[in-house]
Amino acid sequence: GYAGLELQGTLKNIEVTGNYFHDLDAPAIVHLNTKETNVKIHDNKIVNCG
Repeated sequence: GYAGLELQGTLKNIEVTGNYFHDLDAPAIVHLNTKETNVKIHDNKIVNCG
């Protein structure tokens, strides 16, 4: 895909921090059919994303 970060499936104990997503045609972060436990997404910079 075109996303900066694509999360898919069963996710446990994931942290996404300090990223710079920019100039993407798709969303910066996409969740597809996820089952998430203790997933933390914070302090990311997102500019000009679909």
